[in-house]
Amino acid sequence: MAKTVSSVFVLRCFTIRLYTRKTRFKEEIIEKTHIIMEEKKKKVVVAFSGGLDTSFTVMYLAKEKGYEVYAACANTGGFSEEQLKQNEENAYKLGAVKYVTLDVTREYYEKSLKYMVFGNVLRNGTYPISVSSERIFQGLAIARYANEIGADAIAHGSTGAGNDQIRFDMTFLVLAPG
Repeated sequence: MAKTVSSVFVLRCFTIRLYTRKTRFKEEIIEKTHIIMEEKKKKVVVAFSGGLDTSFTVMYLAKEKGYEVYAACANTGGFSEEQLKQNEENAYKLGAVKYVTLDVTREYYEKSLKYMVFGNVLRNGTYPISVSSERIFQGLAIARYANEIGADAIAHGSTGAGNDQIRFDMTFLVLAPG
């Protein structure tokens, strides 16, 4: 049983996309932190997908802030073996001290996805609603891992443009309060 982490704060690095008159997207990285600086090096788990936002988050926290970064990819079945290997290589290049792949494929299928398939659950009657529940299972795996290693913080790179940020934040606040 993982011990409860009492000093976990949620850290978010996310991208806000600003729509310009020329119909192009400008990306502005905005850092929001809820971490109290101490002399001791903080241990931070980053929910790492290998995309732009999480890659920036790992590099920024490791190299600019001096945190001990643990990159964790919660795989619900959407990553190939090649992509997971590339994620691992990139995480270390970006400054992570450790990388792990957390396989939650079976848990996600057994507890959520099969019921959506059986029920033909579609958003707006068009496409599967699996992504919203997928984020909860990824958040659960990341929070469990953070508790296991005694992390001081959890970070993710979900954008403020959708509800994924809220799904991650709420999962982390419930399972790893600080």
